[in-house]
Amino acid sequence: MKEAIQQSMRTFARAIIQPVMFMAVSGLVISIAAIMRMNFMPEMIRTIGDFFFGIVNNGAIGSLSIIFCVGIATALSKKKTDAAIDMLPS
Repeated sequence: MKEAIQQSMRTFARAIIQPVMFMAVSGLVISIAAIMRMNFMPEMIRTIGDFFFGIVNNGAIGSLSIIFCVGIATALSKKKTDAAIDMLPS
């Protein structure tokens, strides 16, 4: 019983790593875009920074709950190819 619980906790811990790694990459892109948006940067770089900041901030951070649900379901599934598709409502 103890081994089964420990094994399921290990499996879940491995599954949660995937969305957490996505958050780390999103944080890096947001921080680079925030630096690019500073006032001392040239106008062209500020425009590019605004673009990337808007995409990552609205797209990734705004959909974080969906990213976590799909990422965990995909990592926990036996058939890796159909896990995210099966979660979508019909």
